[in-house]
Amino acid sequence: MKLDNEFRRALEVVRRSGLGPELEQRLRPGRSGAPRQLSVEALLAACIVVHGRLFRTATFLEIHNLLTDYLGSSTQYAIGTRWTARNVTRTVTYRQIRYLFHRIADLYDYSPHTARTTRPNGSTIDPNNSTPLSAEERAARERDFITAMNRLIAASRPLDVPAASTLALDASGFATAARPVNSLPSSKHEADYQPDTSAFARQTSRSHDPDGRWDYCTRTHQKGSRRVFGYQIIGGVGVHAPEGPFGGLHLFQAFALVPGGYMKAAPTVRLLDAYQEIGNPTPRLVVDRGFSRWTTETWADELRARGIEQVFDLHPQDRGARKDLATGVLMIDGWPYAPWTPKRLHNIPVPAKLVVKPPRKRASEKKKAKYRRAIAALEDFLALQEELGQYALRPNTAMRPDGSRQFKQPTFNRHLATAAQRRTKVFQQATIVIPASLSSKLGQRERWGSYEWIITYALRSAVEGAFGRIQAKDSDGERVQRGWTRIVGLVPSALLLASVLVHHNLRIVRRWAKRTGFQSTDVLLAPDEDLMPELTVPGLLGSTAPPIAA
Repeated sequence: MKLDNEFRRALEVVRRSGLGPELEQRLRPGRSGAPRQLSVEALLAACIVVHGRLFRTATFLEIHNLLTDYLGSSTQYAIGTRWTARNVTRTVTYRQIRYLFHRIADLYDYSPHTARTTRPNGSTIDPNNSTPLSAEERAARERDFITAMNRLIAASRPLDVPAASTLALDASGFATAARPVNSLPSSKHEADYQPDTSAFARQTSRSHDPDGRWDYCTRTHQKGSRRVFGYQIIGGVGVHAPEGPFGGLHLFQAFALVPGGYMKAAPTVRLLDAYQEIGNPTPRLVVDRGFSRWTTETWADELRARGIEQVFDLHPQDRGARKDLATGVLMIDGWPYAPWTPKRLHNIPVPAKLVVKPPRKRASEKKKAKYRRAIAALEDFLALQEELGQYALRPNTAMRPDGSRQFKQPTFNRHLATAAQRRTKVFQQATIVIPASLSSKLGQRERWGSYEWIITYALRSAVEGAFGRIQAKDSDGERVQRGWTRIVGLVPSALLLASVLVHHNLRIVRRWAKRTGFQSTDVLLAPDEDLMPELTVPGLLGSTAPPIAA
C-alpha cells in the first residue's frame, strides 16, 4: 500500500505538470493504430517511483515489475497496466514500456548522432529516409525539452511551498552506462555544443552512447576519479531565507543535462530562460568560481541583460589589484578601492575554508586541532578584510540595468594619498560612477571576502548537498551512479534524471514537513493513510504503438 501511495503522489506531480495530455496528443496525431493501454502519465509516474528504496536500479525491467507486480492489483487496473479481455487477465509488456519511453524521447531528441525518427507533429519517419536535424531544429527541440522537464520539476513542489528566489547553481558529472571506445579531441575551449560547427556535432565516438563525452569532475568518495565519461548535470536548488518558514528546505528548481567536455555558459543561460518562462521568479544565483571564469560576453553580460544577480567566488587568476587610469580607483577583487590602499592588502591570502563547521563532541583530538587551525585562519582573513573594507568605496545606489553603480568618495586615511592620487576623480569628486566595463565580470552586490559576502556565498552548500543526496548509495538516496541505469543518450538520460530530481523533491519535502510540523492539505504532503485509494481509470489510448501483446 505504501508503494501505491508513492505512485499516487508521483502521478499527481505528472498531472500537475500538464505533460501527459500534451505528449498523448503528439504521440497519436492521427489516432491510428491499435489502442494503447499504457498512458504517458502512468509511465512517467513509474519512472519517478522506481528511484525509491525498494529498487536497486532504474531499468525498464524494474519499471515493468513496478507496473505489473509491485503495485496493488486495484492500482494496476486503474492505471491500465492490467486488464481483462475475454476472461483473460493481461498486463503491459516490457517491450511496450521500452517502446513508449523511447517514443517520448524521440519527440524531443535533439542529438546530431541519432536518426531523425519523429516529425514535429509526432508522426514517425522511416530511419532509412530520415535527414539530420539542422542546428535550428535541434535548438528548438532542446528549448521545448528543457521547458518540459522544468515544468515537471516545478510540479513536485507542493502548492503551499513557493519557489525560492535564490538559486544555488552548480554542475555535477554523470557517468553514462556505456564505455568510451576511442578518445576524442578536446573541445573544452568551445563555447557551445549546439551548432553544426561544434566538435560535438562533428565527432563520432563509436560508443554505445553516442552523446557521451569525457569531462572533469570533483573527486569524492562516490567518484573515485577526476574524469567521467558521460554528461554534466546543471542543477539549481532553491534556497529560502534561513529565518523564514521554509528555511532549510532545499529542493531542485532548475535542471538541464549537457554533454561533457564543453563550456556550460550558453546552455546554462538557456536553462535560466526556460526557468523563468514557466513562471518562476527572476533568480539570484549563487555559483562557484568555475562560473566566474567564463567570459564576460558569454555569462556576466547575459545575466545582466536578464536582470539576474549573481554571488560567486573568485578564481585565483581573477584576484589582485589593477588601477583604472580614467577614475583613479584601484580595483581589488572586483571592487573599487581608494588608490592609497596599502599594498599588503592588495591580495589577502584565502583560507582553505570560508565556512567552518565545529566538530562533533566525540571527535578525535586531531579533528579538533584541525578545526582550531581553520578558525584561526578564517579570523585572520576576516580581520584583514575588515581593514581593507575601510578603503573601499561605499555604494550610493543599487546596481543599474547597464551594470554601472554609483559610489561615495572614500574618506579613510586620505592624508596618505600622493600628489598624483589627489588629482584623480576618486579623490576630488564626492561621488563617482563605476561603469560595468571596469568591474567587468567580477561585479557583485557584496564586497568579495567581506563577512556579508561569506554569509551569502555559504548558501551554495545547498546544491552540493542535493547532488550528494541523489548520488548516495544508502537506503534514502537515489543512487545515481554508473550502472544505476542502462539507458543511454542525451535526451533519454535527461528524461530519467528529471524523474530522479522529482523523486528527491518529494522525499525531501515530506521529510521536512514532518520534521517542522508544516501543515498542508496538499496531497503531496498527506500521510499515507489519508490518501484516497481511488484512481481515475483512463480510457484506451489510440496511438502508433505496437499491438497489445497477448
